[in-house]
Amino acid sequence: MSLALASPTLFPRTIYFLNNEVSGNYLVSMKLSEQDGTVSGGVKIPTGGKGFSGDIAPSADSVVVAGNYLFVPNSGDDTLSFFIINPLDPLHPRLVGRPAPTLGRTPLSVAYSDKHNTACVLNAGSLAGITCYEVSPFEGLKVLGPMRVIPQTENQDPSPAPAGPLILANDIRFNPSESAVFATVRSNGLNPGLLYSFPVSRGQVGTKPVVSSLANTQIAFSLTFLSADDRLLITNPHIGSSALSIVDLSPSGEVVKTQDVTIPREAATCWVAYEPSLKSAILSDAITPAFTVLNTETGAVRGQVNFTTPLNGAMDNKIDRDWFYALTDPFGADGLVASPELLVFDITPIARGGVPKQVQTYDIFHAIGNITNLNGLAIYPGNRL
Repeated sequence: MSLALASPTLFPRTIYFLNNEVSGNYLVSMKLSEQDGTVSGGVKIPTGGKGFSGDIAPSADSVVVAGNYLFVPNSGDDTLSFFIINPLDPLHPRLVGRPAPTLGRTPLSVAYSDKHNTACVLNAGSLAGITCYEVSPFEGLKVLGPMRVIPQTENQDPSPAPAGPLILANDIRFNPSESAVFATVRSNGLNPGLLYSFPVSRGQVGTKPVVSSLANTQIAFSLTFLSADDRLLITNPHIGSSALSIVDLSPSGEVVKTQDVTIPREAATCWVAYEPSLKSAILSDAITPAFTVLNTETGAVRGQVNFTTPLNGAMDNKIDRDWFYALTDPFGADGLVASPELLVFDITPIARGGVPKQVQTYDIFHAIGNITNLNGLAIYPGNRL
């Protein structure tokens, strides 16, 4: 077994996110209680790169934990950082080598395949595409081939540089069998978004994608596989349209069917935390302060739970054991207007037909001091993505 998947479950649990600061990017780590899932403490660790120079640049999977490996993009200087997590001290991951160039602009999202020992980063800016790396715990990241280009087309915004948090592409993931890597690509809000699939052959990520149009999904945001290669969720934070789609794929990675899902009070449904044992996903809306519980087999809404926030809704989220975690989104026109918070919910009521119950609100400014940006969420020990 590789070092990537050598994380025993009894070691201390930790949650991570990025401050995404232009003057110097930091990984923030906080303790998780084994007993009640609550958050405590806070440590800032330099990534060796810079954060985004404009808006907050949210995406899905911008912090990824796979076994004892941790990956984060530095969207301000177009690099990818790779850390090793010490299972005895997961609060202080160790940066391996220097951050590697991503060959594109504004990297936002990362995926890792243990089967192929390959990390791939999604560049989402004016030079968009996927760059992949061989991963060594001793030497760091080695670029594998050229960037797999995602061209600017008439479907996308033609501006020469990113302008705002929603830019060209948003999420990247390997499918469960690790036979392909997928990426979501937004449109200009008028045309359908796109799903890119790059097949893996003989351990190498290909350069010729399978490209599918996503009907009624203009801003294809996060993608979440539902335990198998042929079914996934894709969120669509586009006001006036369905909040997400349940997508069926062919063996070659082409979209063959989509089921649109309407969410009550939907404004900007972006992030998804999937729990197979409950056959459910919990959805975060960046504007509406409510979490939605979705039946992933039928697409039916099981319920919603409201929460209190100084402004807007919530961003990145994760499920760990019996708890659901989410970052609040207190961003206004001039940046953060209040302290962001980590919300913690008990999800066991879902099994009884209920909705998650809040158990903690953790003030991030109080824990680590003021920051101007934040994004991403990952937990150690974590499952393979």
